[in-house]
Amino acid sequence: MFWLTEGRAMPLTAQDLSIAEGDALTPDNAFDVRDLACSHAGFFRRPAELAGILGDLSARAGAGSR
Repeated sequence: MFWLTEGRAMPLTAQDLSIAEGDALTPDNAFDVRDLACSHAGFFRRPAELAGILGDLSARAGAGSR
């Protein structure tokens, strides 16, 4: 899950709550939260950073870790 630090569509406190509630429902499968300094539409403005995060997650998944 991405924590979009400049997002206005969903305030940071709401993002925190969503993550906490999800983790409480699935404690054995907690979210792997990554910060991305952009808004919800900002994925298009930070493609290299997003690709790096997704590449890291893919490598970790392929190695069998969370």
